[in-house]
Amino acid sequence: MIALPPNTPDTIAQLAQRAAAHIQQRFGLTPDITDDTLPLLDAFTEAVVCEENRGEVPEPGHVVRHNMVELFAPSFGALFGITLASTFGADWRGPSAEPAKWRLEFRDFFLRINPAGLAAHAIVRAPLPEWPGTLQTAPSLTEHLEERLRLAPGVPEDQFFSLETAWESIQIAADYLRERAKKDGAIECSEAAYATILGQ
Repeated sequence: MIALPPNTPDTIAQLAQRAAAHIQQRFGLTPDITDDTLPLLDAFTEAVVCEENRGEVPEPGHVVRHNMVELFAPSFGALFGITLASTFGADWRGPSAEPAKWRLEFRDFFLRINPAGLAAHAIVRAPLPEWPGTLQTAPSLTEHLEERLRLAPGVPEDQFFSLETAWESIQIAADYLRERAKKDGAIECSEAAYATILGQ
């Protein structure tokens, strides 16, 4: 069992514990809720899809990868999201039973993500429209944030959709949005403000 933040919804907590159990069983390691967990999540994903593809690493977008999404994106997205929430401070929104509609909304900077969507992209190694995986901020900041992300150091092609890379992008976004908040004033990060600016 891993220690989870007290505000974690029950369904998401159960899914995260399931992901931790998978990692423990395969690697003999208990993940924590720091960024040290991310290489374990990425390594487990690649190990599973390789096994399902008869020992060969499938190409990005391969049907074997797609077949793994429903099995692992919810649990790995839950553990990834909990790690983000514990590190940066964030609240879960959306129906717990529908991972493709999860929303993790950060408290100290205006950013919303779907951690299960990011996990799905990490499994398939390609974008999936039905599993949103973009970083959403206020429309007035979107173009500037995208530019900041484009200026980040490149990563190898096979790591572009990994959860480690997603974490790095969120860290860049957090730094940028905090910087803008100091300069121009912070955007309210309440549930109502997110709903008003970005919708449900």
